[in-house]
Amino acid sequence: MTIMRTSTFVLAALALLAVPAAAQLPQASATALGLGFNTTASARGFAALANNPAGLSMDDGPGFSLAVGAAAVETGLGPISLQDLVDYEGQLVPDGIKSEWLQRVAESGTQAGTIGAGLTPVAFSVGSLGFQLSAQAGGEVNLGPDAVELLLYGNAGRTGSAGDYDLDGASLDAFFLSTAAVGYGFQVSPQLHLGVTGKYTVGTGLVVGRDAGSVLQSDPLLAQIEFPVLFTDFEDEFGNERDGAFNNGSGLGLDVGAIWVGPKLTVGATIQNLISTFDWDLAGFSYTPGQAVFDGDDGESNFDEFPADGAPQVLLTAAEELTLKPVFAAGVQLQATPLVRVTADLRKRASGGLSVGPDFHLGAGAELTALSFLPLRAHLAKVSEGVQVGGGASLVLGPVNLSGGIALRTGDAGDATLGMVTLSFGGN
Repeated sequence: MTIMRTSTFVLAALALLAVPAAAQLPQASATALGLGFNTTASARGFAALANNPAGLSMDDGPGFSLAVGAAAVETGLGPISLQDLVDYEGQLVPDGIKSEWLQRVAESGTQAGTIGAGLTPVAFSVGSLGFQLSAQAGGEVNLGPDAVELLLYGNAGRTGSAGDYDLDGASLDAFFLSTAAVGYGFQVSPQLHLGVTGKYTVGTGLVVGRDAGSVLQSDPLLAQIEFPVLFTDFEDEFGNERDGAFNNGSGLGLDVGAIWVGPKLTVGATIQNLISTFDWDLAGFSYTPGQAVFDGDDGESNFDEFPADGAPQVLLTAAEELTLKPVFAAGVQLQATPLVRVTADLRKRASGGLSVGPDFHLGAGAELTALSFLPLRAHLAKVSEGVQVGGGASLVLGPVNLSGGIALRTGDAGDATLGMVTLSFGGN
């Protein structure tokens, strides 16, 4: 039952469509993705809440804007990428290729799979006031080099002789959050605009797993799994939904932003989560030791459920650290010609915490409005351990906008794909 509860939450959390926003307020605008999220100085209307609340007060913003059902997903796999696997789909992978893959993992220290997902049911702005309601999920699974060698070669290993394997480094993190935000922008002078966004976040679920000494031994034969998992338990001891089952952590957050309008250049800066009180309430959590031993003749296991206060300290510490970290961003916008605008951003997130995506970003985007009903966008960015390239477009039919964006991130940590769509009115 414990395994089923844990697995159900992980699969549900990772299957939701949500905005990959490093556990900040999710993006509600696909235009932002088309520009590579280089929108600290350019976001207006409902898009300003997740980018820079000072944009709510800008004269060139819409008097009213509304987004409904904005959805996106981000997936990543590396350093053995999804494309590597696709290239050999249905084929026997040559030993030379497997050796090269394994070398990549050894240099990286781990093989990681990540996903960021969620949904923004509604985001809107009226004048200088904005509101956004969003849900988001994220997860990351890591395997150490020995575990990857087992997957590629079996227990004979790459040498062809059975050996011993230490599965240290395996880990699992998954989370699901919901956030309501209210933003307000105001004009201090003709050139200077400021803004604030207040947020209230509820943590619905969290799963944290860490390897605690799993080994596969060849002589004598021994398979020992030690993978304790701390997880949100939605049921009481009688199998009924417990009180407050879907509120397992909460807290307030504050974003601040500023925009300065020059003769030709608009400059913006923001700090997201300048203040954040969010943390997890482990009273609603349980854990399983995740133990299994097989010596060739006999086997035993322990996946029973226990109160969270008896979990290994490494799991409790990890849960305490999975909070919302500050993000600093600065950007510019230039209307290069009447038909072309250019944006650029520098962004840095404090390491750790609840995050999906790179900690560092330096990039630029451009929008072409040669056809007023079909704006086209593209971007390029240097991000942590790689580069990101992508673009997007909007179909503008009067006040109705259907926007989409896509991006591909590549680098030493592997490949990631981002996609997003937004239906909006009065702005995109």
